[in-house]
Amino acid sequence: MSERPTIARSAIRSGNAREVASGGLEARLIALVTAAVSVLLLLMVAYAGLQMNRSALAMEGRLLNREIDRLILKTLDEQKSVTLWDDAVRHTTSLDQPWLDQEIGGYLTRTYGHDQILILNGADQVIYRFPPSIADAPNMQHLLAAAAPLIREVRGGPVRPFTRRDGDFQSSTQNRGQTADGRPLRAASNLLSIDGKPVILSVMEMLPTTDKSLLAARPALELSMLKLSPQRLAAMGMAVEVKGVRLNTSGGHNARNGIMPFYADDGTPLGRLTWDPVNPARGLLTIMLPLLAFACSWAIFACLVLLRRLMGSARRLRESETAAIALANSDPVSGLPNRRAFSVMLESRLTAWRSGEGPRPMLACLDLDRFKNVNDTLGHDAGDRLVVAVAERLRDALEPDNILIRLGGDEFAVIAPCTDDQAPQRLADQLTGLFATPFDITGHHVGISTSIGIAIARQGDSTAVTMARYADIALYEAKVNRGSTQIFRHEMSHAVERRHQLEIELDEAIRTGEGLRLVYQPVVPVRRTGEQGVEALLRWTRRTGEIVSPDEMIPIAETSGQMQRLGSWVIGRAFRDAAGWPDIEVSINLSPTQFRDSGLVRYLEGKARTCGVSPTRIILEVTESVVLETRWNADQAFKDLRAAGFRIALDDFGVGYSSLSYLRRFPFDRLKLDRSLSSGVSEDSTAMAIVETAAALGLRLGLDVIAEGIETQAEADLMQVAGCTHLQGYLISRPIEAADMLRYLALAQDGQNQSSST
Repeated sequence: MSERPTIARSAIRSGNAREVASGGLEARLIALVTAAVSVLLLLMVAYAGLQMNRSALAMEGRLLNREIDRLILKTLDEQKSVTLWDDAVRHTTSLDQPWLDQEIGGYLTRTYGHDQILILNGADQVIYRFPPSIADAPNMQHLLAAAAPLIREVRGGPVRPFTRRDGDFQSSTQNRGQTADGRPLRAASNLLSIDGKPVILSVMEMLPTTDKSLLAARPALELSMLKLSPQRLAAMGMAVEVKGVRLNTSGGHNARNGIMPFYADDGTPLGRLTWDPVNPARGLLTIMLPLLAFACSWAIFACLVLLRRLMGSARRLRESETAAIALANSDPVSGLPNRRAFSVMLESRLTAWRSGEGPRPMLACLDLDRFKNVNDTLGHDAGDRLVVAVAERLRDALEPDNILIRLGGDEFAVIAPCTDDQAPQRLADQLTGLFATPFDITGHHVGISTSIGIAIARQGDSTAVTMARYADIALYEAKVNRGSTQIFRHEMSHAVERRHQLEIELDEAIRTGEGLRLVYQPVVPVRRTGEQGVEALLRWTRRTGEIVSPDEMIPIAETSGQMQRLGSWVIGRAFRDAAGWPDIEVSINLSPTQFRDSGLVRYLEGKARTCGVSPTRIILEVTESVVLETRWNADQAFKDLRAAGFRIALDDFGVGYSSLSYLRRFPFDRLKLDRSLSSGVSEDSTAMAIVETAAALGLRLGLDVIAEGIETQAEADLMQVAGCTHLQGYLISRPIEAADMLRYLALAQDGQNQSSST
């Protein structure tokens, strides 16, 4: 009886031992499998991470290569804007150096950043270079030697024996049918090496678009060079969201950096491109490894996380590439299509019209008047807000088949169908009317206008390039009278050429003083006891002997950005002249550009001290437009000028729409009645009543009242009766040269003495 329980207990212990042993084996197997799975998963994760990093590196390398291709195509498009042009061929043939500097050399370097511009004649000899000399320019012979295969191909010789990156440009239908004789435009562009440094060389024929008489058997060639400088490489990388792109010509490199051998298109090694890779797997490995160390069960979960993140990283890379393409064709501030997309859209409308599949297009270019004032007074953030507000207002008002583009800065464009002869004017009226209501920007009511230039597609000479140029010419004409609209006419080209030439000559005249002078027209008191004064008037004589009227000169100075320098020249000359005369008052006209300058008061005070002229002798004349364009800071400017001792006159009173409110708001010392009020006052009782009212208003406010444009004794007598305190005009004296002023003052004093004695 006693053995059976013992045997049973032994059996139980033996079974338990087998179960334990079996359980331990299973545990060991599970541990082994878990360890194996963990190691396998770890290896898989590590391998996947490395592959993902490699894929990201490969993607970044492809993006950089595509960006180089895009930069080459962009260079060709930029060249095309100046080489496919009748005027360019004409002025190249005549070697018009100033014109070439302005329209080709200066335009390509300043606008697009080209580093070196050459023009070769039919014998492939260099006839033009811009800039003429730069410190780090390559050797001319080396440059021409590198470009020789491209030149030979463009000339119709053998095809380049190396990689072609300009295939899209060469095969583009946009390059056919635009030249005067209809043949394709020949061009070649490559990434090459000059003195061991990477450069983009681009050669293109210079051909007319319409004038066949300008065609030559061997046309001139324009050669552009862009250096792939560290800055340009970095910018190229940022364009595709690849950071830290640089060229490594030494042997060593950081193993963590992305690296790609960099060769010129002819196979010449240039070094290695390196960049800071994204390494999307770095964070993944940091998260996955601790999870795998805790338990095998986390391995599956980690694989799911890895798979999800791998898919997310791949998606983000695809989205990043898609976003980069979209960003290249849209304006980041307004969200509208940008200048790059503009040419494609306009050419598409032109192609549809030529094939009979769409209406004739017209192009309206808009320039926001006084946009710079908003940036200067309210800040660039307000300027961006204004751009967005303008874009929204235009977008809401335009028809669905209209295309709205922001060309950049304060310029917009609208592509619309031209359904009849009145369509351009209807579009202009619609666009102009949209600016009648001020914009609410950061709590300010900003009132701006727009100048508009319109070009209409015409059979035989309409391409995207020519239409854009014609619209720009019309816009240039419209900006002469801000807020106006001009529709392109071919005779406008001559006017624009004249203004361009006058801009160049005026710049030189301001720099050298040659041809500029001041004359002074007396302003005499009605009563002999009053103070004698003169008004400084600017005159400009060109080298040809032509006298350019102020009505033509001043708008050119304003639109070309030279008004500040011209105004400074006038102030300096007037102060120096005044220093040599007795104590007479000198009036100087100020432009809105000068009045916006925060350093105006300091500049005037400094000139007065340097020339030894008391500020109380200087009267600064401003028109209503000065106050309109500087209304945000006019109050403080007036206070500072008065505190410094200068006096202020409101010029051309009676022609504005809000002068009365300015008389109440601003501390003027003088009121100058516009010459239109005094003209014909002797025959028109209504005009006399207006003059009497204006004079009485000025006198009640304690102001001197000056009547301008007095040409007859009858006008002078009536102005005196009306209450004017001073007279100015041809009856009193024509403008006097500065050298004759002392003699005039002496004669005037003798006349006054004789009148007093009698």
